[in-house]
Amino acid sequence: MTDQVLIMYTKLLESLAKAGRNKASLTRNLDRFKADILKRSGSKKSEWTEEYYSFLLEQYRLAIPPAIEEAISREEFEWAQALTEQARLLQPAEVC
Repeated sequence: MTDQVLIMYTKLLESLAKAGRNKASLTRNLDRFKADILKRSGSKKSEWTEEYYSFLLEQYRLAIPPAIEEAISREEFEWAQALTEQARLLQPAEVC
């Protein structure tokens, strides 16, 4: 796990811990987490913003599988379910 993925993983688990087990709270916190990634990517006027946002989003996507494993090991199955849904939403679209 790279340093950036580890940071995302840690922040992701902290966010889930704050949300508890309520599905609506989990979804809201994960949506906020993604919105914060966009904010961290910088000004929309910068030419590197989109590339940096893509990089951060990829690090988030890579942090989800180990976070799912950790959620299951903690018996936080609601977290695992919410994370699985996020992983599904973040998968790259298949080219037909």
